[in-house]
Amino acid sequence: TWELVPGIRADRHENVDGTILSPRLAIRYEPREDMIFRAGYAAGFNAPGAYNEDAHIGGTITIRNDPGLREERADTLSAGVE
Repeated sequence: TWELVPGIRADRHENVDGTILSPRLAIRYEPREDMIFRAGYAAGFNAPGAYNEDAHIGGTITIRNDPGLREERADTLSAGVE
């Protein structure tokens, strides 16, 4: 038997205008009772931002993001057999 599970993830972040949509897709195939194949695809994002690694020094630090920064995108593939 085959099983296909499509999906979509919606995220909002203060550093990104609008909603970020990330597709998902999983597939499962069971050719016989004691064997299962699985595969999946997922997209994701990382919102733009600055790392505040110098904050431990003390004093006042002002960090500003470039208004033209965009989110980072990532694609993930996975597969397995049971």
